[in-house]
Amino acid sequence: MTLVETTQTPPVLISTPPSVLLIAAHPDDEYYCAATLYRVARELNGIVDQMIVTDGAGGHRFAALAGHVYGLDLTEGGKDHALLPEIRREESLRAGKLLGVRHTEFLGQPDPGYTQQERDAHRAWRLHELKHRIEKRILSHVYDAIFVLSPNPGEHGHHIAVANLTIEILDMLPAQQRPLLLAVEPAHSSRPATNPPVFQFSRSRAVSRAESLTYSVIVNWLIAEYKSQGLFQLESGRHDCERFWPLGLTDPERARYFLAQIG
Repeated sequence: MTLVETTQTPPVLISTPPSVLLIAAHPDDEYYCAATLYRVARELNGIVDQMIVTDGAGGHRFAALAGHVYGLDLTEGGKDHALLPEIRREESLRAGKLLGVRHTEFLGQPDPGYTQQERDAHRAWRLHELKHRIEKRILSHVYDAIFVLSPNPGEHGHHIAVANLTIEILDMLPAQQRPLLLAVEPAHSSRPATNPPVFQFSRSRAVSRAESLTYSVIVNWLIAEYKSQGLFQLESGRHDCERFWPLGLTDPERARYFLAQIG
């Protein structure tokens, strides 16, 4: 592994190629940073792994149209509702293959459905088990950075819970074992950022060696994999960039340097 030392003080070592772990609450959450993940895995030959915390069972509200695809009634109370987690798992694996994800670990925590309250996740999840598995992966693999979805107020409570849990785990680690922790949200470049980003990845950029085809094509392909989530299909074309900012003890300059190497 080749290492690059920055000129920042103190220095930070970045592996070449880069390695990233996405910790997401649900199958399909990789949408938030899909273009960046594709860039790391497919164009920079880096490592992208992901951990998906919940089984996605709470997505039944948007599963009605999927019955025409899968021949199943996946809606709440439908005769095939119990099959939704496995279907979302398969959708996630197909989407991950598209992006170049090396390994997906499904943590199988209950998904009680949409909430804006972090405490609802705490009530539903087996927190001790969850923390142990996340910490184990972080310590047994060398990642430059961990991506989590935006924990801003008003976001999905499960996203907030995952981000804060990851902050708690990383804050307990020695500095030399602590990867960068970066929050990400999809956005439109014409709209101001909620948090000042240290980096913004454009989905409107042309993909390497793809002539006029942009990262938006990749994102749309990913969206199309999630047939069980009908409302998700309406995200196509809504966001033209992915914004990142540091969380926890992550130094903004180190985060900016790492992301600049990707961009």
